[in-house]
Amino acid sequence: MRTLTLNSLALVTAVKKPDTDTQVKLHTSALAVFTDFARHSPVLIDESASAVLVEELMQKAHVKLMLVVDLHEAFAGIISLADVGSDQIIREVASGKARNEVLVEDLMQPKSQLVALSLEDIRNATVAEVLNTLRDDSAQHVLVVDDATQNVCGLISASDLARKLHIPVSTGSVAVFSGLFHTLHKPQDIRRSA
Repeated sequence: MRTLTLNSLALVTAVKKPDTDTQVKLHTSALAVFTDFARHSPVLIDESASAVLVEELMQKAHVKLMLVVDLHEAFAGIISLADVGSDQIIREVASGKARNEVLVEDLMQPKSQLVALSLEDIRNATVAEVLNTLRDDSAQHVLVVDDATQNVCGLISASDLARKLHIPVSTGSVAVFSGLFHTLHKPQDIRRSA
């Protein structure tokens, strides 16, 4: 086995940053705003985890969404920071549960209540078409599913989209797709191409 050379940093003057020449525009491929789970591991949480613990983990890690898996690690749904917020936990406690007994499965959004975009559609769509599709959606994230495997293969985040399109989001508020759409365009300005 070979040993690698350790180099002095004495002459290093800069830090490499992402290429800023590839600015995302409305006509850019939707793949530019797609978080691919083949490249970026999703944050997974077991449905039997404590909701209080998950809220703490999400706040410390600055994560707004986790994918929920069941005992067999099959996709069960999602849980957002809003889902595990204090108000929701208090509601469960008011219904008779002890605070430490409130679980992710009590607060999560089950997969039966979720919708997703197709990976094939994302490959052939523009950012404008994604926004047009989600123009009435107050969600912060939309999942993407590979139709061939029926696996969740990624997501598109409204906050990532806002950052890449250089749309300011007020401090203390969260980016949602409908807000981005209406910030950028009047409803008749973007039409999905046939």
